[in-house]
Amino acid sequence: MTDLIRAVFEEQADRAPDVAGLRAALAPGRRTPRRWAVPAVAAAVVAVVLGFAVWTRPEAVPPAGYAPPDAPDLTVAMEYRPTDLPHGFTERHRLIELADGHWSRTWLNGTGRITLGGRTVEPSATAPTDPATAPVEDPQGSPWITWRPRPDLELGVRVTDVPDALLVARAAAVSVVAAPGTGLTVPAQFGWLPDNLMRGTVQAGPGPLGSGQGPFSGETVYVTSTSVGTQDPGDHPITAEITRLSPTLHGERTEVTVRGLPGVLTPGVPQGARTLTARLADGRWLRIRGGTADTDLIRIADGMRIGPDRPWDWFGR
Repeated sequence: MTDLIRAVFEEQADRAPDVAGLRAALAPGRRTPRRWAVPAVAAAVVAVVLGFAVWTRPEAVPPAGYAPPDAPDLTVAMEYRPTDLPHGFTERHRLIELADGHWSRTWLNGTGRITLGGRTVEPSATAPTDPATAPVEDPQGSPWITWRPRPDLELGVRVTDVPDALLVARAAAVSVVAAPGTGLTVPAQFGWLPDNLMRGTVQAGPGPLGSGQGPFSGETVYVTSTSVGTQDPGDHPITAEITRLSPTLHGERTEVTVRGLPGVLTPGVPQGARTLTARLADGRWLRIRGGTADTDLIRIADGMRIGPDRPWDWFGR
């Protein structure tokens, strides 16, 4: 049994929560933030095992001469914020649609969620410009108020799972002020993708929106792809997760080489897409999931542009 497989069994599953519930859909409901918001593959198999365990492989050092792809250099401005939120809400998520620049910021308190989103639009003389009088979509469910602080920018506030949601949404919208210098430097993005996919959403937070929110902790990056053109039933978006949490592995494990370091391929749970897991040189974990060939998963991982592991000064405020 190799050192890798031995390491798998050194610790049990109570070392970390199961983060296998990542879903590609990052925003709930019928309005989503989208609406306004390559190295050679080295895939030599060295072992296959069965079972369930938390992978705690020690940190590894890439081979001499290995250079990963450059970190992303894109920063998206999010220069607005609400100043009137119920007690206990703190900012826990920022999200960007890479294809069009739509963005959102989300404040959480338990299951309650208040989201401010923005997008560039074509100027219009008839669009609402005052959040105090702008119409409300879904007033009895998750109220959504949109308006334009300037002709080419649409902002929106949505409130979910909060008492007196309509009143909270209106108060939050009216309280929105400019916040110069606020934004998100893209922490990771895909490089190479199969021809039927394109770069989609990047999200920074403790868990992907729409996933039930738990049991996540710490600062995690989620990256998703989206289908090109009309989605074919056989197209399966790729999702990537970069986290400090030790991953839980299920079923057969096939060892591979990823970004110059050991990695492992596992089947989806349950009957889901294959998952590629690898420890990055900085100690974080990379997990990529999708309905594509194993060699493609490795090529996607090798080509990902991943920024440094650094704290987010906005997180939890």
